[in-house]
Amino acid sequence: MNEENTNINNETSDNKAYIDNKKRYLIIFVAIGLFLIVVTNIGTLFIPKFAADDFWPEILNIWGLILIVPSLVEFYLKIRPEWNKRNRIVEYDERNILIRGKAAYATYVLSVVLLAIIGTVLIYLDYIFPAYLVTALMFVEFLALLFFTKYYGTKL
Repeated sequence: MNEENTNINNETSDNKAYIDNKKRYLIIFVAIGLFLIVVTNIGTLFIPKFAADDFWPEILNIWGLILIVPSLVEFYLKIRPEWNKRNRIVEYDERNILIRGKAAYATYVLSVVLLAIIGTVLIYLDYIFPAYLVTALMFVEFLALLFFTKYYGTKL
């Protein structure tokens, strides 16, 4: 009986640590979303030129909501005990980790190819500065790939 209570306490503490770890990321996303919404709305109150622009205030508010709503939904799902155990198994399963890694690399390759196409079109249309920006972004993505490959290669 005592051993069974110890196992239940360990499982409960593991679940609490798992939820606390997930909460940190969700709190960061909610904070960034709230920051975008608050700064955008304060900017529209005090800066008339910013308020007259139809594009940026709407886009920044939408991005704030995009960060907040999924984070709150995920937080709600993470605190439910029946979802918690199943999601931990799914998240740390070796097969799922391999699938996510391959999907991430395929997404990276696709984004580099799309950026190369966009850069080529920009050069063809004689937009040199935006083409330089796209090329710089491709270079930064490549450096990030090298950095994270080295980082996770030594960590794992």
